[in-house]
Amino acid sequence: MNLYRHAPMNLYRVTEDGLRIQRALRQMLATVRHSHFVTLGFHADKTPAEAQAALRLWSLDVISRLFRSAVFVTMPLAELFSFVALPEFTKAGHPHYHLVLWLHPDRYAWFARCADRLWKRIVPTGTSDVQLIGPTAVDHATVISYATKHASRPFSSTEFITSNMLYLPDSGGP
Repeated sequence: MNLYRHAPMNLYRVTEDGLRIQRALRQMLATVRHSHFVTLGFHADKTPAEAQAALRLWSLDVISRLFRSAVFVTMPLAELFSFVALPEFTKAGHPHYHLVLWLHPDRYAWFARCADRLWKRIVPTGTSDVQLIGPTAVDHATVISYATKHASRPFSSTEFITSNMLYLPDSGGP
């Protein structure tokens, strides 16, 4: 009798499906020029649902503060703020997300100043790092490669999130 037959899947093992997903993610991400690379860390044990809930709250906070102006009311959210978030785990087992993010150019400076503070409001022990992606194709490819480095493993390939999966508003503005 195999005692491991009902054991959970090894979430850290590279799989063929995972490799296909990783390639597809890299191809998809390469079709859009993203503006920022963001890391959001928890420094505490969180379930995937808890981590996603925190990411959604942060996204809603960013949207409500960045795009209050009436200028953004008629613009679809995808033209203002969008991302793909890929989960990873620290050696201690705490989750963090790498976000390949696109932000409306008029809000770059504001986002750089406020993203960390907004994350700390939701995850007081958390950390964030916001980097503007360099202008070259090599800069963009390097960020995509780094962000998707674990996408061949089930914990990343089955748990990645896009901003449109978080039930965010359809547009900006008040």
